Amino acid sequence: MNTARRMHSFLIVLTIVLLASCATPQPAGNYAAPRSPQQSKTGNAVKAVAFMRFWNREDNHDDNFCTIDVPQVPFYLRLNLKDEPEGQVDCANDKARSVTLENMPPGTLLWLFDDPDCGKSDDWTKVTVLKQVSAINIPSFGTDFNWDTAIVEADYQNGLTGKLSCFILQVPGPNGTYAQQVNGGHGTSLTSPHGIDVK
Repeated sequence: MNTARRMHSFLIVLTIVLLASCATPQPAGNYAAPRSPQQSKTGNAVKAVAFMRFWNREDNHDDNFCTIDVPQVPFYLRLNLKDEPEGQVDCANDKARSVTLENMPPGTLLWLFDDPDCGKSDDWTKVTVLKQVSAINIPSFGTDFNWDTAIVEADYQNGLTGKLSCFILQVPGPNGTYAQQVNGGHGTSLTSPHGIDVK
């Protein structure tokens, strides 16, 4: 009887070990699996599939002063932070120093510009998402990065960090099509198989 109990205990422990070894592995690094839609920290009660968060310090900490909700895909937003009407999106000009992309699908494109008209006449940075993870932290805007989750290409002239005045965010739909600019930059009714290429 004593041997049977020991054998039973051994089998329970062995089963637990085997189940733990078969668990789905998490992505490398400090990334967790993508989360389901949730409410934005902005408190606007919007259920979103993804978020973009701007921070007023490098390395993605301190004040998350601006959050962009992506309520559906495909999604397109072009925003001139210098001339944007008050209250439309609460993002300040020349304040952002880092950005976090949360739950963005592969193919997502983020363009960041010093030029308020989103042009390449001054500093600019392009982020291309390669893998969907819970968070991709871009710690500053003037450095190239090549990760397994994203590629960051920066054209440094006199510095973009703390001088962001315009951005374009394009999030593709499940079939890989992108929403195009509609009515001054807001809208998702037109689609194209390619993301925009800023001249």
